[in-house]
Amino acid sequence: MLTQLIQLKEELVSDLYCIKSSGKSDQAIQSINLIIRCLTDMKDIICHNSFKSQREEILFFKKIKPKVFHKLILLKKILQIESKMPVDGRKSQIKLLRNRLKKTSRFYKENKEFCSYMRQDATHFDNVYFTRNNQFINSFESLEYFDFDPLFSTVHSIKASHLQACDKIRDYLNRKIEEIKHEQKVPSSSVHKTLRWTDSKTDLVELIYALHSKGSFNNELAEIKEIAHYFSKVFSIEIGDFYRNFLEIKNRQNPTKLLEQLQEKLNNRIEEQDLI
Repeated sequence: MLTQLIQLKEELVSDLYCIKSSGKSDQAIQSINLIIRCLTDMKDIICHNSFKSQREEILFFKKIKPKVFHKLILLKKILQIESKMPVDGRKSQIKLLRNRLKKTSRFYKENKEFCSYMRQDATHFDNVYFTRNNQFINSFESLEYFDFDPLFSTVHSIKASHLQACDKIRDYLNRKIEEIKHEQKVPSSSVHKTLRWTDSKTDLVELIYALHSKGSFNNELAEIKEIAHYFSKVFSIEIGDFYRNFLEIKNRQNPTKLLEQLQEKLNNRIEEQDLI
């Protein structure tokens, strides 16, 4: 059963990368629908099967489900923030974002011990926090996102999801505030066109998806389309339909060909330097 659940999580990640949309809002809505479908499928598996051990149950509720559930919380929050953002007036925009930051900080304060437990990757309370032991939940913010079911949730699994979402929301809010304060937009005239990408487009797409998967830009909040557009400008190359290129990469015999070549080349250089 655990293998099925992990596979669903990995399929969701792949499906989210392949979303085509006309804008951020449309992409977020499509992503939310995919996440809800994934959670529904997971719930169906959990409710009709049993974990082989308590260790598997803890792994699911501590690690696997929060990896999926926090994405739903994050996207819902970002959509809510963007929908209420004043069209103009930097002071009004910053005020709204700072108020949201205070709400995020409130979660950390109200769950200080649990946040510390998770950040230290502690395990001594796992059998209490992440096993289904008929826990009663009276009121919790996550209920607006996904129905609480004692067969598919624990109170602390929900909190673990909120913690991951809060970390990313905090980074998103701080970045937005800095962008508004300093108008951090790269003007097209400032992009120096002295470097051209001379490897294949497929190689560039592989690199872009690898960097996006790593979360290397904007604290993991940059969209794949933004990264592709930026690389296209910087390296003076028309990438085209990079979603289709990614599907081709997935289906080829060696999906990480460029990354393996880069690793080999870098290791060779390091070895050469060691010989000097």
